[in-house]
Amino acid sequence: MFNTDAVYPFWKTKPEQVWEMLRSLKKGQVHTLCTSAGGHEIPYVTYGEKEDYRGTANYNSACGARNPRYYADRAGKRPTLMIVGATHAQELEGVAGLMNLLSLLETGRDLRGQEVPSLVQAYEECGCRLVIVPIYNMDGRMRCEPDSML
Repeated sequence: MFNTDAVYPFWKTKPEQVWEMLRSLKKGQVHTLCTSAGGHEIPYVTYGEKEDYRGTANYNSACGARNPRYYADRAGKRPTLMIVGATHAQELEGVAGLMNLLSLLETGRDLRGQEVPSLVQAYEECGCRLVIVPIYNMDGRMRCEPDSML
């Protein structure tokens, strides 16, 4: 079998590699989204504080009232960007990209050790809250081989 780790050390897509990085984060906050049907924790990382949208109704009720602010009053609030990797378990490029993004946000360098100041600066200037789910379909990802389509 092709050894992705030996050829591409920046290509981190295995669940154990994701967990290793998540345990090392200093700036991002690691949370648990849920536990999968297979009993695996689905982690996510946040950068920036969650704002209170003062919701007083569920989404359907707000739509029925024709006023989405009953669900979430976002007026004057900063945007939230959510990026999800591996919704379909074999979509590994997104996982590898998110792992490199986490490295950039934490250290200013990607997993190849290269600085990408334009990406770090773009995030800092956007002022958004960032939510990253590296592997959404953990059960499927744990069953998938190989670790790269190369």
